[in-house]
Amino acid sequence: MASDDDERPPKELLQPLTQLQAPQSNLASSTMIIQTASTIKKPYQITFSSRDEEIKYTQKLLDNCTLYNGDPDNLMSWLRDTGAFIVKERYPETNHPFIIRHLLTDDALDYYLAHEDMIFNFYDLRKLLLHKQNVLAPLQDLTQNDIRKTIIEDLQRSTTKFTGEHRQDVLKWLKTIEIKFETADIPTVKKFDLIPQLLDKGVLDWFQDNKTNFNNSWSVFVDHFKKTFDSPNRARIAMQKLNSCAQSPNQDVRSFCSEIRNYFRKLTPI
Repeated sequence: MASDDDERPPKELLQPLTQLQAPQSNLASSTMIIQTASTIKKPYQITFSSRDEEIKYTQKLLDNCTLYNGDPDNLMSWLRDTGAFIVKERYPETNHPFIIRHLLTDDALDYYLAHEDMIFNFYDLRKLLLHKQNVLAPLQDLTQNDIRKTIIEDLQRSTTKFTGEHRQDVLKWLKTIEIKFETADIPTVKKFDLIPQLLDKGVLDWFQDNKTNFNNSWSVFVDHFKKTFDSPNRARIAMQKLNSCAQSPNQDVRSFCSEIRNYFRKLTPI
């Protein structure tokens, strides 16, 4: 027979509900974390001791700088004048995002906000706006130094350098470069000057050793480049594929002709 002790409920269940409270340590810890996170200042944020100080700071900007609304015709003068003012006042880069937001309007402000995570100072903004201007306006409208710097940075950042390793395709690489040069409206006389920035390792050494043989000519360089680094098996493989090429049942005429032209280009690259 069960004893009285076995039939009694546990003492915890007999206590009043008011005595059963959730542990406070975790809740307090979570609250502290939230409060701490909300007060952390980002490294590029600017803080003011009072609202009056912020108004005074902003008014000084507006008194000495013009607003930029995204008009390409005013970009270069705005960059020059605003940059000079920032340098003269020795504003730290932590202040730049605040300054930028108060000097941009309309399309320029929209463009900045769309790329805000990439811009930490005035110089990041300058580079981005020059790149955008370069796409929209003829290159001759920009200063030569800005053109060269912007184009080289873009090519270096987005183009795989040719090293001659890992079976890099010479013709594909040259085609990619030509498309980028054409998009940027780079004149032929400037292409040769930019090409060393896109070569690396042994290929760059080859270029430096043979530079005088190219006569500063892009076409002469391309000719030597193909002869030196193009695969000797390319033409043979292309001929084999051309001989066996046939239009598939689901392939349209235009696609088939494009495929044939591609094989001919590999046989006799221009």
